[in-house]
Amino acid sequence: ALGERVHEAVDIGGASRLKDVLFGRVRTSVGDVVLDRPPLFSLDVQDALKGTATTPDDIALSAIEEVGAEGHYFGCQHTQDRYATAFYSPFVSDWRNFEAWQLDGSLWTAERAHGIFKSIIAEFEPPPLDEAIHEELRDFVARRKSEGGAPTDF
Repeated sequence: ALGERVHEAVDIGGASRLKDVLFGRVRTSVGDVVLDRPPLFSLDVQDALKGTATTPDDIALSAIEEVGAEGHYFGCQHTQDRYATAFYSPFVSDWRNFEAWQLDGSLWTAERAHGIFKSIIAEFEPPPLDEAIHEELRDFVARRKSEGGAPTDF
């Protein structure tokens, strides 16, 4: 079902740490979750959740015919038509050369991920929620806290 497909998509995307966090197996930093987010939301993973694409356009038989044994796929029309939307561009890694990275402050990926996390939190706007539901949730949390919360293994 959906849970199995999410596990599969996370495995395909290489976001095993995020999977462990989502399913309660480890603790991690918010920066680590940001670092693991790109593979989870990549187009390949989203496609895996949709199932196998089998149309002639998906399989790209026309591109294979056009390119042949000696060509390259970046120059073929099938790739050009999809280039802007079919490739995932990472938002945490820095692909500039070393000198440009150094001139811009030599910010490591983990530091960049933490900055992205802070910006996500700063820009967050909670979705609208009926006040009755909000009150019910507050009561539930208060009751569970007074009961000792969820059992833990530590």
